Amino acid sequence: MLTNPYSKAIITLVAFEVKPFMSISLKTLKQQHGKALVIEEEIDFSSLVKNHADIAKVFPFHFRGEAYQLTDFYVVEGMIRGEIILKCSRCLTEFSYPVQLPLKLTFFEKNQGAIEGLDEMKEAGDIHEAEDNIDLLPYVAEEVLLQIDPVPLCHKECKGLCPRCGKDLNLESCECVTENIDPRLADLAKFFDDDHEGGQSR
Repeated sequence: MLTNPYSKAIITLVAFEVKPFMSISLKTLKQQHGKALVIEEEIDFSSLVKNHADIAKVFPFHFRGEAYQLTDFYVVEGMIRGEIILKCSRCLTEFSYPVQLPLKLTFFEKNQGAIEGLDEMKEAGDIHEAEDNIDLLPYVAEEVLLQIDPVPLCHKECKGLCPRCGKDLNLESCECVTENIDPRLADLAKFFDDDHEGGQSR
């Protein structure tokens, strides 16, 4: 199971106030007789800002792909493109995070009957269930959220903010004296400081 904390939001996708995304009818795909149905949609993920402190803004995403029936299965594949404005976890500066990733999903029809190898595919997470329609929104949102680093940084060498005065150390230096002490050794350091001060008073 993926451990990215943003994956938790997948559970609450139904609460997102998003623009309705294309729902693909299985009946329509059957009528295509194996021919691909072209899909091109713009997706409004702006409500992600309300659910994630690290996301400052989300521009409309674009999905272009196709859906088709393949024997007992239904396949949707295409490309997701968009841009998210994230907040750096160190300096809090907002920065652009472009997203461009392929998507390929396989579905089976609920109550379709026995399909060879279906149980194994379910266990591997390689297939999803659909009743009358395929709602792509949860799957596209999942892929987008999983692209976001759990600790987003504007750049790898970001110096962050001074813990004392709050200045952005990427832009200017400060005169604050800070010591990086392993918290496990903090008590030991305090012991030596107290001992040193006690020796001076004697």
